[in-house]
Amino acid sequence: MTSRRRSPVLAAPLRGAVAAALVAGPATVAAFRAPPAAAQVRATQPSAETREVGRASAAVAAGRRAEAADILLGLLDEESGSVTGLAMLAQLLFPAGRADEVVPRAERAVRERGVQATGAMQVWIRALAQAGLPDSAAAVARRWIEAAPASPAPWSELSALRYGAGDAEGAVRALREGRARLGDPDLFAQEMADVLSARDDWEGAAREWRRVLGWGAPGVETVAGAVERLSAGRDDAVRALRDTAGEADVPWPVRRAGLDLALRLGERAWARAAAERLTGAMPRPAGQEVLRTFYVTARNREWLPEARWAAGRLADMAADEAERRHWRSLVADAAFLAGDVQEAEAEFSRLADEVAPGSETQRRTLRRLFTLQAGRDDAAAEERLREFAARFPEERSDLADMRVELSRLRIGRGDIEGARRVLTPVAGESEDHAAWTALEAQRGLVELLDGRPGLARGHLEAAAFAPGGDPVRRTDAILLSDALARADSATAARLGAGLLAVVSRRDPAPLLAASRTWSGPGSPPAASSLLSLAAGALDREGFPAEARAIRERLVEAHPASPEAPGALLELGRSAAARDTAAARAWLERLLLAHPRHALAPVARRLLEEGLGGDDEPGSEP
Repeated sequence: MTSRRRSPVLAAPLRGAVAAALVAGPATVAAFRAPPAAAQVRATQPSAETREVGRASAAVAAGRRAEAADILLGLLDEESGSVTGLAMLAQLLFPAGRADEVVPRAERAVRERGVQATGAMQVWIRALAQAGLPDSAAAVARRWIEAAPASPAPWSELSALRYGAGDAEGAVRALREGRARLGDPDLFAQEMADVLSARDDWEGAAREWRRVLGWGAPGVETVAGAVERLSAGRDDAVRALRDTAGEADVPWPVRRAGLDLALRLGERAWARAAAERLTGAMPRPAGQEVLRTFYVTARNREWLPEARWAAGRLADMAADEAERRHWRSLVADAAFLAGDVQEAEAEFSRLADEVAPGSETQRRTLRRLFTLQAGRDDAAAEERLREFAARFPEERSDLADMRVELSRLRIGRGDIEGARRVLTPVAGESEDHAAWTALEAQRGLVELLDGRPGLARGHLEAAAFAPGGDPVRRTDAILLSDALARADSATAARLGAGLLAVVSRRDPAPLLAASRTWSGPGSPPAASSLLSLAAGALDREGFPAEARAIRERLVEAHPASPEAPGALLELGRSAAARDTAAARAWLERLLLAHPRHALAPVARRLLEEGLGGDDEPGSEP
């Protein structure tokens, strides 16, 4: 029988000191006799064993596997009961087809240690099977069952033997027989699930996985790992798990584990349904704990309708008004993030009159109301900004972001003076480096758009070199200030005018016209930087075709510039959705022209992931 993946039954880990090995070897019935009294009392030499195993491990790490095997053979000649040495030897010899050399040593280990040495017994049985003696291996497993009637290990080994021989039905029968003999209906659940899933018996597998979920968090990890490793049948497995985990007779701990499993697997609809069923019949404290976990996961994954639902339920279950307002604010926040502006503003407006001054709920409420009102009502937005500053003066990063947001909105309306005014320095802002970087970068942009590149450069350099500022903003400020440093005043003013036209009038024509000058004969020293900045601005403002046109000019006119690799990568990415052959050509050009550039591995990965193909339409760029 073949399987899509190796079953944990077949690859059941050896216990204790032999957990790393899967091995083989022959046996005799005599080995099941109790070890001699002398062997029972004779102490091993752990220091010698540890020393020799360490030497063997070092030899393996150095690639000297034959030397490692010789060391272990010597160890087993002296310490025949060393299960660690036996397992390591089998790990070395088994892949080389030398399992028969492990067999006598495994037998001796069992003779010395007895059947209670589970690891040695597992090595022995597996060695027999791998040495081509499956019947002997099965006989040993059966005798082990009789010699150790309370141990589940021999049943696992017997099932593994049958599974490895292609007898999946026999493997299942062995596990069921073991359950019956040992009187534990939950025993072998993981092994049974794996065999059944390999046979595409998803309902049977799901019932076994449901037993595993009874382990709690480890069970969730185990089942999630099994499902995630499936190369086929994942949807069938999830469907069966969802159905069986939701049955009426399922205990509450298993239902909770089913919810955790759905969240772990990213099964959105299943998780929502499980949370509704689970919390609908639970005592309030337990239900609140489940809903909080669900909310956090949903919010982090941007499952906004689900986060909104959970926050609403928590608001209904709140013990007091402060807690209720907290969850109401999170309902409104999820509505805001989902684009439901009307509901978000209505709820935040109600909360603004109810929340306790200085609370986190008030902070969130004022912050969101500012953003909701800033786009249409300057006076209301400025009032929210003043109120936020009065209530939360220590929140300098939030205050900086609000001022920058208002400045950008005014730039979009062409109100440069208003955009500058909202950025007027206030006491204490320089104490927060992230806030300072954001404000200085925006001041530099305002001055550039107003045709004052000298002032712009001063602000941008302050943003670029402020210690501890936001790395992205600092990088943007460095690039822009560097371009301005190398451009003359007329060129910088033309860049500013082009940027202003794009953001305030939605007109890309001035930037496109300037780009032709920067990519033609006699282009300025900063031409490649200017082209890169122009393309980035057009992309951000929603003009992808115009951005592509400028990047194409950049790579043709300035192929050796520092900005050319980035432009080629962006050209490849932007072409991928519409013309994969063209995308492939751009990325290959990056690799050929700039093989050592930091972006080359990114391009190579995109190509390896299947971007482009000879059978796709398109043309060479």
